[in-house]
Amino acid sequence: MIHSNRAFVRGVLACTCAAAFALACGGSGATSGLLEDLDFLATPNSINFGTHSVGEDVVREVALRHTGTEGTVVIKGIRLAAGSSDEFSWDDPEALELKPGESVKLFVHYRPVSGDNASGTILIDHNVPPEKQSTIQLTALGQVGDLTTVPPVAFGEVPLADLPQDGAFQLKNLGSKAVKIDSMSLKNDDGRFTLHPEFVTPDNRPFPLDLEPGDAIGFVVTFNRTDVGEFDTERLWVYSGTERFEFPVTGTAVGPKIEVQPALVDFGFVKPGATASRDVLVINRGKYDLIVTDVLPFLGANSGIAVAGGPAAGTAWTLAPNQERTFSIAWTASVSDPPREGADLGQVHVISNDMAQSPTRVELKGELDIPCIAPDPEIIDFGYVAQGLATDRFLTIDNPCHGDLSVTSLEIDKAADTLGEFSIVADAEFPPTTGTG
Repeated sequence: MIHSNRAFVRGVLACTCAAAFALACGGSGATSGLLEDLDFLATPNSINFGTHSVGEDVVREVALRHTGTEGTVVIKGIRLAAGSSDEFSWDDPEALELKPGESVKLFVHYRPVSGDNASGTILIDHNVPPEKQSTIQLTALGQVGDLTTVPPVAFGEVPLADLPQDGAFQLKNLGSKAVKIDSMSLKNDDGRFTLHPEFVTPDNRPFPLDLEPGDAIGFVVTFNRTDVGEFDTERLWVYSGTERFEFPVTGTAVGPKIEVQPALVDFGFVKPGATASRDVLVINRGKYDLIVTDVLPFLGANSGIAVAGGPAAGTAWTLAPNQERTFSIAWTASVSDPPREGADLGQVHVISNDMAQSPTRVELKGELDIPCIAPDPEIIDFGYVAQGLATDRFLTIDNPCHGDLSVTSLEIDKAADTLGEFSIVADAEFPPTTGTG
């Protein structure tokens, strides 16, 4: 009896220890079976499909594996969690039971319909405790229109002699959603660029139109002849409903660039018969040689204007970049050919190969250094005066001009005053009133 009891005890202890070992060590982590090394793994457990065009079918693979060493994993069902987008779907795996080490592929589809962001969760029910369920998180970004100009509307450096120049470009939708295009125009910041009114649209459709992903609108921009310099303030405006897209339009005109200093020559006051002269500087501010072929008074300039020191007949000036030359403009004042209104003496033109500014105009001004008399009032009206009663009126003599005015005599026209009724009141501070001049 004693031996039998010992054997029973040993048997109970062995069984208890074996069960305890299975509870403590059997399986693999939270998904392990109690008595079997049963484990299930889905990789990846999250998928971001990114952005795709409406109607496109995008497929991603998920591997379903039995990563344990015992038993059979049974996939009991695959479904979408509540609230998931129906733009996600999958193909049923080829096998629903997996032995240790076996795997099967689950093909997950994303077919965008609305163009909005999408999210969802795939639930995989199986027999692996304790959860007996695995999840795959799904996300997708909404479709967007992505407009760009191909190539950028940038002419780079263009020699001035080659302007105007046309450039062919495209407005392209690189996004995943159609963009409505209502119209296209230039900001017209300074008139240096022109957008041609003819557009090459998909299927020759008129505006407004939906520009589908991958489609483009062809257009032509002209870089007009302009001054030398870099121009980057123009913009191509693309209107889409209440939105306006802007794209830079740039270009740099290179060549000679004439600068004349001063652009206005003012001789000031010059006495008749006298000559005044002013120097004028010509500078090449461009990147190419400046050729100055002539400097001459323009048609209609004052007859007293003359140019000296300019390019000799048949021999042009050649000015390298930043080089300068000087010529002079002279004016011989004459009463017979006075300045026009506003002291205008006309212009001198500088002829060069700077086609944007040739001829370059130098405005001329000057005034005669002569006096002029301005009596105020010009008519003296004594009105009604009683006979035998003396009365007087004041006469102001003004010199509104520049030269000194000399009054040598001041007298009454006796031929007009036969009765001798008028006389000049003597004023010692103004000698002409006393007849001394």
